Amino acid sequence: MRVLRVTGLLLITALAVSVTGCDTLANRLKPEPTVVTIEAKVASMEATLTGEVLAPGRPDSLPLWPGSTVIVSTQAQTPQGKSWTASFSTADPFDDVVKGLAVGLKDAGWSAEVADATVGADQTSLLSASGPSAEALFTVARSADSSATAIDVVVTPK
Repeated sequence: MRVLRVTGLLLITALAVSVTGCDTLANRLKPEPTVVTIEAKVASMEATLTGEVLAPGRPDSLPLWPGSTVIVSTQAQTPQGKSWTASFSTADPFDDVVKGLAVGLKDAGWSAEVADATVGADQTSLLSASGPSAEALFTVARSADSSATAIDVVVTPK
């Protein structure tokens, strides 16, 4: 019985090698698998921020990038109501910020669309989002010679 099991295992192994060749399975996968980690950052309403104090007027449901530095934040009166703006900076990679903001917005109940506006080596993406009572436009940018990713957001009431 044991000889039969070993023989069966050898036949399966021989079949697998004949199908895949001597190349490893990872080398044969096309396209290459995407690695997804649980540790990936996502924008959140409870994001811990450093730098300047945020101006009042940010919608409670608007997520922000965790660990970013607030450069400036203002609130202004417009014909539609009060608008809110803020500028942030982070050392996190550009692609991580864009993807993490999009996921965080959707998780918070906002609809979000991403548009690539990259020109040359300078990376730029626009995220337009619509929430329960406001609309937001995020501009995420990183120049080729910078080690920081800039995040600007403008929020206007619906």
